[in-house]
Amino acid sequence: MIEAVAILMGFASVFFVVVGLKTGPGDPVEARLRAVQAGIRTPNPMLAQPFIRRAALPVAGRLARLIMALLPTTWLKETERRLVWAGISMSLPGFVIIWTSLALLFGLVLLILAQAFGFGTIAVLLGGVLGVVGGALASQLWLQMKISGRHYLARKGLPDALDMMTTSVEAGLSLDAAMVRVAEFHRGPFQDELLRALQDMSLGKSRRDALEGICDRLNLPEVITFIQTINQAEVTGAPIGRVLRVQSEQVRVARRQAAEAQANRAPLLMIFPLVFFIFPSIFIVLLAPAILTIIDILTNNDVFQ
Repeated sequence: MIEAVAILMGFASVFFVVVGLKTGPGDPVEARLRAVQAGIRTPNPMLAQPFIRRAALPVAGRLARLIMALLPTTWLKETERRLVWAGISMSLPGFVIIWTSLALLFGLVLLILAQAFGFGTIAVLLGGVLGVVGGALASQLWLQMKISGRHYLARKGLPDALDMMTTSVEAGLSLDAAMVRVAEFHRGPFQDELLRALQDMSLGKSRRDALEGICDRLNLPEVITFIQTINQAEVTGAPIGRVLRVQSEQVRVARRQAAEAQANRAPLLMIFPLVFFIFPSIFIVLLAPAILTIIDILTNNDVFQ
């Protein structure tokens, strides 16, 4: 019975991983335009797609919808927002499939290991359950690490981007032209979102709504403060150059304070490697000769005769 469950979980996990990686927000119109420009005739676009997209993806979509129907709606909405914050170009059904596959894979590994070490049936099943929980938490931890890394890069590049925007506005360029220059000459999460906002503005969206979209996609307090200040300055008619300079100085001060706080935490973080790795080595080097000498003296029979 346990062998059958392990085989079933292994097959399901491999299938979900492959299909989950292939599940993404594809654009068939863009693919069709590229084919027309290249002179490739595709009489039936469906048949031109790979087998895994034609056969496996519909099945995976149904499985994803079935799994999503069993999950809480609040969790699904929060996960979808976190995917946007992490900058991952993956649909929610694709992430749900990968999340399920990792849970099954971890559960399968612990199930096999528990059975290999000869534990009882209850312990083997408990190991499988713990593996499923660990796999589910592992995907969430990976998503949180992606969000934290993106926020770190955005905080790191935000002061330089604001400095360039401030210089461009004070040199006579408009705010839109300054944002274009920042998006062209800098690379980073904030610059990428700024470029997307410029694209939305070119499609007819107002500047206020386009900039607020950056707050929704990045969810960084410094960026949210900057966007709200720019929108408020546009409403009140305050000088954009002065507002940008103040924001640039505040962001740079905040980055310096964050670096100082991280440096102040360094001594505390160094305690653990010192205690567990460096101190034992020092004790061995300093005390080993004395201990060996004492042992040799105590075990020498001539001393006691």
